[in-house]
Amino acid sequence: MLSADPRAAGTVVVGSLAFGGGDAFSDVDLIVVVDPPIPVVLLADPFAGLGLPGVELYRRPKPRNAPAGGGYLAVAVELAGLPVLIDVYLWAATTAAVPAGGQVLTERTRLPRSGLGLLDLLATCPPDDASGSDPHDPATLLLLVQLAAKYHARGDRRRRAGICHQLHISDITGAGELRRLLDTRLAAVRPPPGRALAAVRRLLDVVSVLLKEVPVSISPDLQDRTPKQARQQLVDQLTARGWITQPAVAAAFAVVPRHLFAPEGTSIEAAYADDTVVTRRGPDGKTTSSISAPWLQAYMIEAAALRPGSRVLEIGSGGYNAALLAEVVGSAGTVVTVDIDAQVVANARTGLARAGYPQVQVICADGEHGYADGGSYDAVIVTVETSDVPPAWTRQLTADGVLVIPLRMRGHTRCLTLRPDGDHLVATAAVQCGFVSMQGHGRDPVRRVPLRGDDAVLVLDDTTTQVDGDALRAALDPSGVLRWSPVTAAIDDGSAFEAVHLWLASQPRPYGILTVDREKTAGLLDPQDRFFCPTLLTSDSFAYLTLHKQDTETWQFGAHGYGPAADTLVAELIDLLTVWNEQHRAGPGPRITVHPDGLPLPPTGSLRLLVPRRHTTTAITWPGRDQ
Repeated sequence: MLSADPRAAGTVVVGSLAFGGGDAFSDVDLIVVVDPPIPVVLLADPFAGLGLPGVELYRRPKPRNAPAGGGYLAVAVELAGLPVLIDVYLWAATTAAVPAGGQVLTERTRLPRSGLGLLDLLATCPPDDASGSDPHDPATLLLLVQLAAKYHARGDRRRRAGICHQLHISDITGAGELRRLLDTRLAAVRPPPGRALAAVRRLLDVVSVLLKEVPVSISPDLQDRTPKQARQQLVDQLTARGWITQPAVAAAFAVVPRHLFAPEGTSIEAAYADDTVVTRRGPDGKTTSSISAPWLQAYMIEAAALRPGSRVLEIGSGGYNAALLAEVVGSAGTVVTVDIDAQVVANARTGLARAGYPQVQVICADGEHGYADGGSYDAVIVTVETSDVPPAWTRQLTADGVLVIPLRMRGHTRCLTLRPDGDHLVATAAVQCGFVSMQGHGRDPVRRVPLRGDDAVLVLDDTTTQVDGDALRAALDPSGVLRWSPVTAAIDDGSAFEAVHLWLASQPRPYGILTVDREKTAGLLDPQDRFFCPTLLTSDSFAYLTLHKQDTETWQFGAHGYGPAADTLVAELIDLLTVWNEQHRAGPGPRITVHPDGLPLPPTGSLRLLVPRRHTTTAITWPGRDQ
């Protein structure tokens, strides 16, 4: 293919494949020599511009890897269900040479040979842009985890340790640590890198099997697995990662046919990947219903503390989760699942009938009202994101029942395990998560304030915060006010980032979430999280949380502000980071309680944020250092 491309003066493959030493974990280093000037279309997208084969999973541009006057792109393509890395180097013919160990695939005229290896040869032609890639970009994480898995499988400890150093973790002892790293860092990414993440996880599973780290049941050809084999592998994965700890839950995942609830045409690989499966979209293309990621379903079912004979109400139906619940509670138990979308209900009924669970009651109704005809429930499990707790859900619980709910608090969603405590609910556990938003009477849409079209948007999730959109847009300029705090964190310390977000959101002051397109706002905005970045506000100014690499081990928190009050907001954000670090970082975290609207809350001497909604007020209380 490349030999017929008139733009390619030559092509060279480098690495183990060049001398026939490739293995199942080899990547491809491909040099494409092009007569200058190199066409803009190739520089912009070498993979598509050259028409390279394969289904692209993700890409990771890194300008400092490109030779002077050329281009570079690391792209992962899916082959046989697994990710394969291709490093594409566009090299101007005036400086290009065949590195030592390189194999020439094509050459229009003879290319000069070099005694230097690829990296040393690249060093003789330093790039025009020495910038690196975004360390928080999901593609960068996927790439580094994939490389770590490759060197781990080969037994190359030195190179594996080098990659782990870039990941800011100590050297690994098994692929399971890489799985946990993906779960920790990518848990809150929206939208999730679904197919790419599933492919990298499959690669980790193969590594585990080959090295006999995890007894995963798997056929030689991943795409030829039977549904039963796929289910068992999923159970092994979730158990190895600690999401399944109860035998009853493991047994449920091992027998319920998830593929029967997925849309027609969904492959067995996709149906049993530890990822969401979209089942319905709205007219705007946004997801309105999905099968949740198995790790989260397992977590919520275990949090509900179900047993044989339990009665459970599910709010938000897809069918599969209800079937899992039916397996756990057994023939003596009761499962009722409610959804407002008639098509979703029809699909759930069809899937449950095909899978053999006719006993599950599927109700088409507004989930805000629960389902009183089903009596009292030992657990109510909510599988849609909500900002409020309707009284029907608690009223229909037994006295010692459990409510498991993804509750959105000022833009940050946590899956809370709530138990009754007198006249209110107390969260006994919390996990960061994301769900499709609730519809019907419980719908509580956030407000979106565009700062630069869709490339930079401020999201507001409470009525107490009011801003002047025009003033905020006018405040956005390339300079701003940037300061760094004394607070640092290791990039793999996901709990620190999660805690900082909720701490900043807990301040009783105007607050929002900044979401940006990093590429389109490069040089202007650099938030710590491109989807859920904490932002302090006044009506005409804002300051967001940012981050930069302090040294090889740590990252430093800072604040970047814009507008007339930028100095004040930046100083306040730095002070808040310092207080969190000194007084709360090593503590138990906040106490989250949910109180019916109109009831007075007991006094407290600690910092407490109240998030009022229509039915309830959520209180986020941070204990003092000595409490």
